[in-house]
Amino acid sequence: MRPSELFAAAGKSKKAKAKSKEKGKSAKLAEESVAMARSEQAELKALRAELGKKGHKCSKSELMRVGLSLLLAQKPAQIAKRLGALPVLAKAKKK
Repeated sequence: MRPSELFAAAGKSKKAKAKSKEKGKSAKLAEESVAMARSEQAELKALRAELGKKGHKCSKSELMRVGLSLLLAQKPAQIAKRLGALPVLAKAKKK
């Protein structure tokens, strides 16, 4: 245990110490590039602005993570139906 963790743990109750051990380390980050239509990008920006007005500031990354969690709650047939309805995008040119 690091010295800073010892000092922080000294003031915690047994319950709080148990919770912090359960929490463990945070997940490692991975970066991903996503292609989307400009209209979809504008919709994300508008959604972020609307959430910000209501006191829920978030990043595009956080919105994408929420979207993924909602997607994972769907049945594969529902996802396939939505995939079929997506417009085809032109491939991005490599720089």
